[in-house]
Amino acid sequence: MSLHLDTQSLPSPDGIIDMMGEENQTPSRSDENMRFRQSFERAMPSSRKPKQYDNVGVLMLSFDPTCNAQEIADMDVNEEVQELARVFRNDYNFDVTTEVIHSNDDAQSQAYTHISQFRLRQSRKKHALSILYYAGHAWRSLDKKRKRKGGFDLTRGQVVAELSQPEGTYIMWEAAEKLLHHMKGDVLVIFDCCDSGYLDGRGPGYSFDYLVACAEHKKTWKPSSHSFTSALIWALKELKPDPNRELATESKPNRPFKVQELRDKIREHPPFPHDQEPRIFPRWSHMTEPIWLSPIPKKPVSPTYHDGPSARLRSSSTASDTRPEECSYVDLRFFFKEDITIDDAPKVARMVSAAVQDQSLELNARHVSVLEFGSITPPRERLRKAFNSIRAANSFSRRSHLADDAYEEEDLEPPVRKRAKINHSKIEQNTQPVLNSLSVSQRPVTPMSEGPPSDAETHIDLHFEPGAVWSVEVRRPLNNDPSTTTKVVGIRIRSTGD
Repeated sequence: MSLHLDTQSLPSPDGIIDMMGEENQTPSRSDENMRFRQSFERAMPSSRKPKQYDNVGVLMLSFDPTCNAQEIADMDVNEEVQELARVFRNDYNFDVTTEVIHSNDDAQSQAYTHISQFRLRQSRKKHALSILYYAGHAWRSLDKKRKRKGGFDLTRGQVVAELSQPEGTYIMWEAAEKLLHHMKGDVLVIFDCCDSGYLDGRGPGYSFDYLVACAEHKKTWKPSSHSFTSALIWALKELKPDPNRELATESKPNRPFKVQELRDKIREHPPFPHDQEPRIFPRWSHMTEPIWLSPIPKKPVSPTYHDGPSARLRSSSTASDTRPEECSYVDLRFFFKEDITIDDAPKVARMVSAAVQDQSLELNARHVSVLEFGSITPPRERLRKAFNSIRAANSFSRRSHLADDAYEEEDLEPPVRKRAKINHSKIEQNTQPVLNSLSVSQRPVTPMSEGPPSDAETHIDLHFEPGAVWSVEVRRPLNNDPSTTTKVVGIRIRSTGD
C-alpha cells in the first residue's frame, strides 16, 4: 500500500479530513481504491484548514434547446441551469456567466470563445476558483479517426452509435479543455451528462477536479427531480454555511465544505437514483489540495462559522487561507504480513496518524493520503509460474521439432514462422549442472500472448547428478533484440534423487 505524506507545515491542526479522487485504472480496481481512500480519509486526522477563495467565477454552458439543426436537439435543460445559476449567484455570491451554444455557428468555435473569455476574466483575480458547468448530452467519441486519445463529445442530441454527429454540431471536449489547463488558480469542472466518468485523466497543474454525474458507460436522467442538477441544487442549499446559525449537525456542518462532501450530499437527495454514482477525480496526477466551497462575503467583515462544539472561527475573505503552488511530499509503501482489505482502512489511518498528530516529532506532515493499495505475488507463486512456463516451452519445443521433421520428410515448405533446429548433444555429468553451449538468447523463443507486452519462453536442457546443488537464470531478449537480455527469474534447486 502506498501513502502520500504532505510535509509542508501549517498552524495548529483543526481535524479537517479530505478524500482523494479515483485512479485511472480498470473500473473494478479503481472502485476498490476509491472505497479504500474514502474509508482511510474519514479516519485520518489532518492539519489542513479549509481553503478559502476571494473570488469564485462560474461559467455555465448548454446547447440551445430551440435549435432545429437537423432536428437533433431533444432536451431542454434551461430551467435547471437557470435555477442552479440563481443558487450560485444569490446564495453563494459567485460571479456567474451563462452561455448557450447556438445552432447558427460552429459549436467548437463557440466553446473556444466562451472559455477563452472566461479564462481572461478569471486571470485578473487573485485567490480565485473557476467553475465550469455543463448540462446536456455527451458521450465518448465514436470517431475512430480522432487523433486525440480519450475523445469526449458534448452534443446537441443523443448520440447514436450508427450515426456520426453532423459537422459543427458538437464540442470536442478534450480540445476545449486545454484552455483550462493553465488557468491561474484552481479549477472545478461539473458535468451533468452521460458517460462523464470516462473523463478520468492525468497531467500536471493546479488543483483541477471533476465532479461528474455518473460513471463511464452510464446514462443520466433528463431534467426532472431525479436529475443530477436537481440534486446538486438541493445539496448546495443544504450545505450552505449560515453565520447566524449557532448549532452544527452532521448533515449541516455549518462550515466551508469540500467537493467530496458535496458529492456525498448529492447522493442523499431523496429522488436521486440509488444506482447512479456521481464521481470525483483529479485531472492531474499529483496529490492536490481539496477544493472547498462556501459563500463569498459581500462585505469585508469577519463572519463566524461554527464547526461543532469547538466553535472554531473562520477568518474573512481578506485573510484567506491560501496555499502555495508547490509543496514537499514523500511517497511511502507499507508492507503487511496479513492481507489488507477495505475494512482495514481505518486501522491503517490510526497507525500512521502520529505523522500528523504527534507534536514531539521533529517533523510533522500536514496530511497523509492513500495513493493505492494492493498485494504482491509471493515469490513461491512466481517460481511456480516460471517452472510452468519453462515446462510448457519445453513441450512446445519438442512438438515443433517433430513438426519440422515431418515437413522435411514430406519435402514440404515449413510455415513462414520457422523454428531453429538444435542438435542437443549429451552433456557430461558433473557435480554442477552444465548448460548447453548454445546461448539462451539464441534459442527459439515463443510469445506467451499475442498482445503487448509479450514475455518469452525458452527451452533449456540440464543434466546433473543426484544431490547436486545448482542455480539457473531464465533470461529473455529485450525488445526482440537477441544481443540484449534481461533476467526474468533466478532459481536454486537441490536434487534429492535420480
